Amino acid sequence: MIRVSQPLQFRPLLTHILLTSMLIFSHNTQGHSDMIEPVKCELTTTSQIGQLQFSVRNTGTNSWQFLSWNTPFDAWFSKFMTVTRGEATIEYQGALAKRGKPQSEDFIQLKPMQTLTIDLDLTQAYMLTSGKYQITISPILLETLPTNLPALSTIEKHPDKIQCNTHMLEIDYF
Repeated sequence: MIRVSQPLQFRPLLTHILLTSMLIFSHNTQGHSDMIEPVKCELTTTSQIGQLQFSVRNTGTNSWQFLSWNTPFDAWFSKFMTVTRGEATIEYQGALAKRGKPQSEDFIQLKPMQTLTIDLDLTQAYMLTSGKYQITISPILLETLPTNLPALSTIEKHPDKIQCNTHMLEIDYF
């Protein structure tokens, strides 16, 4: 007796696998690109000559962390901003720290609905005279923190970044 078998029906299985993969990829891609939206940063002028206030705010539900190096929270141990007057870039005069691999204490955590603020005295790192200056903060790399695991740095692998507003600062010493 010869038995004729039906051809294997791979099509429904293949379709199911492809649709599942597309759904997972679509969710991860969309989630990854939209995750950064709740984190905002801003530069504002203070009442002191040559000072700005930097703030970063998490309006979302996820916790984030970022390496403090090369950010305003680095206390002038790195060049984290560009200062220009007209077409001329003002040279950074502050310290430059040489560092090894970041440790856990080098990261700053930003919890949901938390705002971190720091005052920056530009005269500590830049030679400023009377005039109008444009201040641009370098992008800050962020990573989301898992809700049930200890903080691990994956910034080199999956960075998200926020870009702050460019701020105009007018200094008048007279």
